[in-house]
Amino acid sequence: MTLTDRLHRAQTFGNVGPEEYMVPFPNLGSLLEGKTIKEGNQVLFAGPGGTVAEVQQAVTSWLPELRSRGVEPGTVVTLTASDPRLFLVQAFAVWTLGGILYLGQDPFDRVQIRLSDRIVPSTPEMEFRLRWRPHLETEAVWQEKGDTCIRLSHYNLLINAYALHRVLALPPGRRLLVQAKVQDTADLLCQCLLPLLGNHTLVKSGPDVVIGSEADCTYRVARSWRRLVSTDPPTLYYLPEHTAFVALNEHLFPYVDLRLEDDQVVFSGHAAMLGYATEAETARVLTKEGYRVPLPAI
Repeated sequence: MTLTDRLHRAQTFGNVGPEEYMVPFPNLGSLLEGKTIKEGNQVLFAGPGGTVAEVQQAVTSWLPELRSRGVEPGTVVTLTASDPRLFLVQAFAVWTLGGILYLGQDPFDRVQIRLSDRIVPSTPEMEFRLRWRPHLETEAVWQEKGDTCIRLSHYNLLINAYALHRVLALPPGRRLLVQAKVQDTADLLCQCLLPLLGNHTLVKSGPDVVIGSEADCTYRVARSWRRLVSTDPPTLYYLPEHTAFVALNEHLFPYVDLRLEDDQVVFSGHAAMLGYATEAETARVLTKEGYRVPLPAI
């Protein structure tokens, strides 16, 4: 069996393969575009320029700037913006052009372009036209892990974000505070995708819902764990090889099979990663049952 066949089996849930896509958008950029058409006046960020339509307009203004800096399909880009709105705008601009967002410190120089928060996009002289659009299977994120990185597609991020939205079942219009700036895919889903899917507003104060690692959060993110248990407040269990989240308390997310064996986790499902940085690294963790990886370090 080829590595491609083994990856397909690891990303299959029951008899539903990843090619039978479970999300209504062909890529991450289309998520924002679709929300702009349906709910453009929805406030995504508290403050000026915070509606979905205004954020989409800002993304569009960044596209010629990023192309001029060399961003094209497959270009690996890291963002340093500390402002959540700017980070989201730049991230969606990178994805729209087919670029790959790198999360991590990059000690092995995988990043090709670094965007600081001091860059201001210039006004294009003519209408900007996309030459190519990413697909669901296009790589969207490289998440650093040790001396390798986890490769994730547009579909990985969308299906795990939809699962998060479905499991939390927050009423629309919640004021959402995510405690950390984006450093990994858990932060990325909570800050960039969950608010769009749930029609929530990201705020810096006066939240209805707080997601973070502190005990007083509405939902606590556990990046190190050995078993799934019910807690108060509820715990979101993070496994980066499964894009971001695998469970809320002891309840598994949709479209994932998972079991724990000593210090390892065996899993398969639609949010299973595309693999590590190299085929050899990926092949070592693929089994007949899917992926077998170490539990997140304690």
